[in-house]
Amino acid sequence: MDVYHVSGPDEIERDEALSLAWEWLRDRDRRDSLLIIPVRQSIGYSPVLSYMASRVRTETARTFWKSVAALREASVLVVWPSKETLHVLQDMQPGEVLVVPWRVEESDAWLRAHSSTPLAGSPALDTPSLADPVVLAAMKDVANFVNMRNNLVTYDDRDYAIETLRALVNAHRRVNPDELYAWSLASGWTGKGAQRLRVLATEVLAGKRHRTHNPSPLLRTDIITRWEEKAEAEIR
Repeated sequence: MDVYHVSGPDEIERDEALSLAWEWLRDRDRRDSLLIIPVRQSIGYSPVLSYMASRVRTETARTFWKSVAALREASVLVVWPSKETLHVLQDMQPGEVLVVPWRVEESDAWLRAHSSTPLAGSPALDTPSLADPVVLAAMKDVANFVNMRNNLVTYDDRDYAIETLRALVNAHRRVNPDELYAWSLASGWTGKGAQRLRVLATEVLAGKRHRTHNPSPLLRTDIITRWEEKAEAEIR
């Protein structure tokens, strides 16, 4: 899936961004095309958007997922999406996607995770990373242990993630939920799984005591030392 983006409303006027997006979609005449909007009323917010909707198959954030079979080779223009819309779209794997953001906090992490290509002077986005190399080593272990397609719903997967986050926080490592979310998306997690990891990290940082289901710990007692050794080896 190829991903593109234009600048958010703080950097470019709304209808200018939509006009750039329309040029992109219009040039995709050899592919099926789909326009995704938040709600039907969104069409009335912009004459450019109204024009596009009159010429391209248009679905709302609540209905587009029904088109899964038709999206495999499609060019999709998604306007003002939420995190949830982008998560579902990711799982559907269309041919290519152009995002027109409104609230960049809803879309930037997803765009970075997919190495989005900027259009017409829009800024390039940094590749997701974890600032603390020990946290990175730990998260690689989590990714190897869990089934990333299962969204941390099984007991073992969830418990392993929780124990890892607890160990890192107790060791005073830098755990940043937003970094974890962006990094996990870029590392092959589903949108739901990445979001669940972020929520767990936020809760552990806040001191919440999650109930786990394994009778004994899943992590070694010297796990922090092991992660430190892995981190040091990566740096060399």
